[in-house]
Amino acid sequence: LLVRIAADGRLLEVRVLEGSGSRLLDRAALRTIRRGAPYSRLPDSLAEGGLTIRPRLSYTRGGELVSR
Repeated sequence: LLVRIAADGRLLEVRVLEGSGSRLLDRAALRTIRRGAPYSRLPDSLAEGGLTIRPRLSYTRGGELVSR
């Protein structure tokens, strides 16, 4: 995934960079990130230009989303 967050916590972009092979799981990962928005305001040290992260997520058999 690619996640971009503005200084004020707004979600600017979320997209799949490398699919899991399952459209269902890819959509669930996107939905999880979107549901978390808006995020907290970024600290001043990160505020300029916002924040871009590339989280790696995986699902367990129980359907739990785990960040790696």
